[in-house]
Amino acid sequence: MYYTAIPNGWCTSVDNYLHDAAILRRRYALPFSYAEIAHVHHAYEHHLHHSYPLGIILVSSLVQFTYTTLFGWYASYIFLSTQTIWAPIVVHAFCNIMGLPRFFGQIPGVPLWKTYVYYLCLVLGATGFGVGIGSIKPADLHL
Repeated sequence: MYYTAIPNGWCTSVDNYLHDAAILRRRYALPFSYAEIAHVHHAYEHHLHHSYPLGIILVSSLVQFTYTTLFGWYASYIFLSTQTIWAPIVVHAFCNIMGLPRFFGQIPGVPLWKTYVYYLCLVLGATGFGVGIGSIKPADLHL
């Protein structure tokens, strides 16, 4: 997590110090520069230690790259909105504990109706997140 928190926190602090709206908007692209590159080693590990085909390794890395970019944008937003490093640290820890959700197929060992409830909860949670995300932004923060 240090590779995300330190560069993102430092760059965001500099951006806030400069009070430049253009820099703040560009700030959301910076997690792409740090966290994703730090995860490239996973592709090498899959190639080195497992016999996965190159296509599977590339798709897996692309999914992780995309997820990390989105999470970096979200962590930056949380940091800018709350003005404390502890909020993105707690969110990052929670996400690491929970892992990625299952997006398809029946959950092994779980009745089909519970699988449907699970997917319904994913859709409702994503909808609630999308609707409520703007409410944590302070009124004086212009992104």
